[in-house]
Amino acid sequence: MGDDRGFVMSSAMQIAAGGLAGANLRLTAAAEQVARLDAGPGGTGRPDGSGLPEAVILDLSPTALDAIGAGTAFEADTIAARDAAETTRLLDVRA
Repeated sequence: MGDDRGFVMSSAMQIAAGGLAGANLRLTAAAEQVARLDAGPGGTGRPDGSGLPEAVILDLSPTALDAIGAGTAFEADTIAARDAAETTRLLDVRA
């Protein structure tokens, strides 16, 4: 197992880092969706520049779900990275 331990833990960290990057992209995309809804081309939220979009038209549910999912994924990947680092540290102490 000797040399494989470092590779396995390094792989776990790489997977967690990839997950963090993906979650960051999804959260950024959700934030951009909200910003576009708020500003719109005229800076008022409506294509014609007359004011904010009507509540019937505005549905942030998918964007909110994306943001929540990204936050949950970010938290899970952070825990995975922390656990991989701790496991590596424990294996190094035992070696």
